Amino acid sequence: QKFNLSDAAIVGLSELTPSQSPGTQWLEGARWKDTLLKRVRELRSAASTIPPEVEQELKQLRAELQAAQKRASDAEAKVKELQGKVKQLQDG
Repeated sequence: QKFNLSDAAIVGLSELTPSQSPGTQWLEGARWKDTLLKRVRELRSAASTIPPEVEQELKQLRAELQAAQKRASDAEAKVKELQGKVKQLQDG
């Protein structure tokens, strides 16, 4: 969901080039690719059924998180600045 990949974009290395990865069970036997694709489809379907009010709350929470991350980044920069000043005063 995060990367909006199509089913065709989900491949094992062995589908692109001769390789032992992810192994023979990827396309044969246990067919792990089929299991993975089924789960991806289920998650996509579940994600598309999120009620609008929950989507709105998620949007608001994401905005709040982004603002908090910005404040944290600004605070870290201020700490570094003050540490530099402390060092100058100690050396000086």
